[in-house]
Amino acid sequence: MKAHSLKTIADIAGVTRTTVSLSLHNNPRISESTRKRIQRIARDLGYRPNAEISRVMGAIRKTSAVQQVLAWVVDGEPEEACLGAFRQTAQSLGYRLDVFRIDAPPLSAKRIGEILFARNIQGVIFTTPHHPDFMDGVDISSFCACAFGMRSHRVHRVDRVENDIGWCARETVRLLDQMIRFHEIGHPQIAKRISPCAA
Repeated sequence: MKAHSLKTIADIAGVTRTTVSLSLHNNPRISESTRKRIQRIARDLGYRPNAEISRVMGAIRKTSAVQQVLAWVVDGEPEEACLGAFRQTAQSLGYRLDVFRIDAPPLSAKRIGEILFARNIQGVIFTTPHHPDFMDGVDISSFCACAFGMRSHRVHRVDRVENDIGWCARETVRLLDQMIRFHEIGHPQIAKRISPCAA
């Protein structure tokens, strides 16, 4: 098959290439009906994965599986105090924290959702005060999410409000870790919000 066969399958199935790839690897994040439909299309097309690409991707998955990843989605330059507290707490709990800016280059809510899904992100912190409705446009069904220092219709009332922004940042990561652990044992929790006091 040609190198673009994943795209061909995606176009026929009406899904993304990421969904095709995960389906062909029987990833449980994709529904069984979708996996079977995509696998049937691949068989009908005579799809055969490129052995060299499979080897490289296998090595990448093996190394990336060592550490779980949290994402911090921001709409501007990340505040250093928050970034330091987020990173330190994430590391102490066994996570790596990756920062995703939606303003440079501009990214839509749909695109951010696709990126987070493709990178197998377990938990996401949203801090997009200049785009308060941004989180509402992201499909958060595949991961746990918190909003930090902003409002969102997708999250509960503010659980804690404090003057200490470092404390809030650390508590946000701890809350997200707790949500991920509940999610892994089959008891998903919906998104919550911790917010520093504006004063």
